[in-house]
Amino acid sequence: MKLSSEVERFLEYKSSTGNLPNVGESYWALDSAEGMDRMRRRLCSDNSQWVSYYRKNGLLLENENKAEVDPKSENNIGNDDDKKSILEVFDNLSINTVPASVIDIDSEVSSIPSQSTLRDFNNDNEDGYEIIDDPLELDSNPEDKNRKVLRSLVPGDMVIDLWNVSRIVGLEAIEGLLIMGKTHIYIIDHYLHRSDGEIVETGDAPESQRDPYVRMITGSSQPLDDVNFASVGSKDHEVWTWSLEGIKCISKRQFLLRDVAIEFFFLNNTSVLITSVSARERDFIHSRITTVRNNHGFEQSLAKEANDDLLYALSHSNNHQKLMSSKASSFTSRLSNVFATNTFTLATKKWQKGKISNFYYLMLVNTIAGRTFNDLTQYPIFPWVLADYESKELDLTDPKSFRDLSKPMGAQTERREREFQERYEALSQLEDPRSPPFHYGTHYSSAMIVSSYLIRLQPFTQSYLLLQGGRFDHANRLFHSIEGTWKSASQDNTTDVRELIPEFYYLPEFLINSNRYNFGHLASMDPHETESKGVPVNDVQLPPWSKNDPYLFVQKHREALESDYVSRHLHKWIDLIFGYKQTGSAAVESTNVFNHLSYRGAIDLESIKDPMEKLAAIGIIHNFGQTPSQVFSRPHPA
Repeated sequence: MKLSSEVERFLEYKSSTGNLPNVGESYWALDSAEGMDRMRRRLCSDNSQWVSYYRKNGLLLENENKAEVDPKSENNIGNDDDKKSILEVFDNLSINTVPASVIDIDSEVSSIPSQSTLRDFNNDNEDGYEIIDDPLELDSNPEDKNRKVLRSLVPGDMVIDLWNVSRIVGLEAIEGLLIMGKTHIYIIDHYLHRSDGEIVETGDAPESQRDPYVRMITGSSQPLDDVNFASVGSKDHEVWTWSLEGIKCISKRQFLLRDVAIEFFFLNNTSVLITSVSARERDFIHSRITTVRNNHGFEQSLAKEANDDLLYALSHSNNHQKLMSSKASSFTSRLSNVFATNTFTLATKKWQKGKISNFYYLMLVNTIAGRTFNDLTQYPIFPWVLADYESKELDLTDPKSFRDLSKPMGAQTERREREFQERYEALSQLEDPRSPPFHYGTHYSSAMIVSSYLIRLQPFTQSYLLLQGGRFDHANRLFHSIEGTWKSASQDNTTDVRELIPEFYYLPEFLINSNRYNFGHLASMDPHETESKGVPVNDVQLPPWSKNDPYLFVQKHREALESDYVSRHLHKWIDLIFGYKQTGSAAVESTNVFNHLSYRGAIDLESIKDPMEKLAAIGIIHNFGQTPSQVFSRPHPA
C-alpha cells in the first residue's frame, strides 16, 4: 500500500468536512538540524495539531483580515491541482520515511534481550516482508506487535539487540524501543520490550519494568486538566531510522545529573538524546552500537577527526565523563592529565590565536560539558556581554558598554553582590549538613529560562505552556524587552540571575512574534490608569541602537561577542560557568554558589528511599537548573 493512498483518504476527509487549512496562513517552528558552528537557523512550516490547540484556547491573535475559507477556493489545499501535486510527492516516498518521536526504559528488570528472544524476532521474518493493507491493524496481540516492529526495519536488515529507552525532546521523555540492526538503528515510539520477550504498548507494561525517574518527571510536568493540554501529544508508533554509517559520533551524557544517557550525532547535522535505566545498561548500549559500527568500517579516521574540533571534543568527552565519576580527591590531577594530552587543548590554542570565533569556542565548551539542544534542562549557556541597552549608538570601543565578565550575574552591582554574600553567611550559620549554604536560590540556566526566551517559536512555545499549565503567564512576566530583562537579571530582581542562550547571537527570528501568539497586554505602571489595557506584548522590544530591527540587533550583539574586549575577558566567564570557580572556595570567593542539588554528585537519588523525598529532589533537579559539568580545573588561559 502506497503512502499516497493514505494522503488521498486524508484529503478527501478534510475536503468533506471543510476543515482544510488556508495555505496563506503559516505558522513556523525551529528545525532541529544544525548548520555551521552548531547553529540551528532553519525554520519550517508548523502544521502540527498544536496550532489547533492554540487557536481553540485563545492563545493566537485573531487575524482581522482573514477571510472565510472556501473548500473550493484556489488557496485551499483540497482543490484537485494541489491534491494531485501533493500525491505526486508522496508517491515517491516509502512508508519508512515517516518520522518518529520518543522512548523510555525498564527500571528494575534489565532490558538487555536474550539471544533466544532475538532468534525468535528474526525467525519471524525469515520469509521476508509481507504486504498488508493497514499496518495499524497489527495491534491486537503481542505477536502482531512483534511483526509490526520487524516491518519497521529496512529490507534486508535484522535485529541484533533491542532495549527500552527514553528519548529526551525538550522537556518530554517518550517511551519506546531502541533497536540495533546490522546496518541501521531504529527508535519506535510508545512500545516497550517486556521482560517475557513480548512487545507491548507502554501503558500495558508493568510499572516495575518502567523507568521510575522518567515516570516521575512525566507525572510532575503534566499541566492543568481543564485545558486538556496533555491530550494534544501524539501516541502514534512513529519510527526514526538512521544508518550506522550515518552516525558521526556517540557520546555518553547525563540526564537528571545521572550517568544514564547517550547522545547520537549524525552526518546530516541532527542529533538524538536517549536515556537508559542505569549507567550499566547505558554503557552496554554504547559499547554494543560502537562495536558493531566500527566492525563494519564506519568509524571516523583519526586524520579526519583531528580536523573537526567538535567531533574530536565529542569523541573524547567520554573520557571526561569517566573523570567526572572518579573520586573528588583524584579529580584535579586526572583532569589536568587529560587536558594536557587530548586534542581539546588544541581548540583552546586555536581560540587563543583567533582561529576559532568566540561563539564557536563557547559551543565547543558547552558540548564537552554535556550541554545539549535536546534537553531544555541542559541547554547551552552563553553570557550576557553587553551592559548598554539604552544608547542610540553602540560603542564597542568603550569598556563601559560591556558587562563585567569576571563576575556572575548576581554580582554585577556592589549592592546586589553584598546582599547575596550576606545570604550565604546567614545560611552558613545554620550548619545544616542536608542543605549547604548558597548565594542564589535560582539558577542562571533552566528549562523555564530557555523556553521563556524562545516562547515565540515552536517547539519552545509548547514547552513553555507545559511548564505553565497550558496558559501564558501574565504579560509583564513574559520575555518582552531586552533592556528590561538585562536590568532584572543584573540588578533589580534578586530571584533573577539568568544568563543567555546561543540564539541571542545568531537567530533574529526568535525575537519576532511571527506566529501571532496572544501574549496579552502589559499592566500600566500608572495607578490612575485602572481601565487601560496597556501596551500589547508582541515582538521583543529592542534597544535603541538596533533601530527596532531584530536582524540588526543580532548583528550588533554578535559583533559585541566577537569584540576585542570580550575576547580578552571571556576566559574569566568560562572560569565561573565551566571552570575552577564553579565549586569550592573559589566559588565562594566569587559569589558563585548555587543550590547544592544543581551540582553533579551532590545527591545520590538511588539512595533515597522515601518516594516523596525522591520526587522532590528530582523536581528540583529537573526544574530549578543544572550546573554544567566542570571542564577546566585550573584558570582558563586568556
